[in-house]
Amino acid sequence: MYLIIVGYDDDAERKKIEYLIAKYGVRRIKDVVIEVDDSAFDPFTKELFGKIPEEKIKLYTVSEKKIKVESIKEEIRETFYADTETVRQFINYLIVRKRGNYRGRLGGFERYRIHTKKGLADISLKYTSDGEKTDVWLIVEGRSEGVKTIKEGMKKEFESYKESLKKERR
Repeated sequence: MYLIIVGYDDDAERKKIEYLIAKYGVRRIKDVVIEVDDSAFDPFTKELFGKIPEEKIKLYTVSEKKIKVESIKEEIRETFYADTETVRQFINYLIVRKRGNYRGRLGGFERYRIHTKKGLADISLKYTSDGEKTDVWLIVEGRSEGVKTIKEGMKKEFESYKESLKKERR
């Protein structure tokens, strides 16, 4: 048996957790879960057992289990025949449409986080331009199917955008 403690920041994250609990039929603890360090254990349990009937108390020793879930990384490198600002606005529109959140800049990359029904993914974007064309390097990273879903969706959007840019240049 494992005791898994999951923190969440908002209702959307809570609903994702509730969905997984229902999907796998795991039991959600409705009782009070208490973390007690060694120094407080003896006096705390002595007082607890003095105030609460013993049959209502379950006591376990636990240790943290470190797990490693492999990260998935997908990349797209694309060239657009448009200025950087135009391309950036289009890609920002795509990210906003997917409800992505800006996370800052790191190593010349703009970083975003996107939550999808398939999972969470981080996006890194880097733009380089020679004035006539803009090269985009997009990296999608995460630990779920969401990575591939986002990559495929972005690739499809990029292809459509490139076609529209071709039509405009004619």
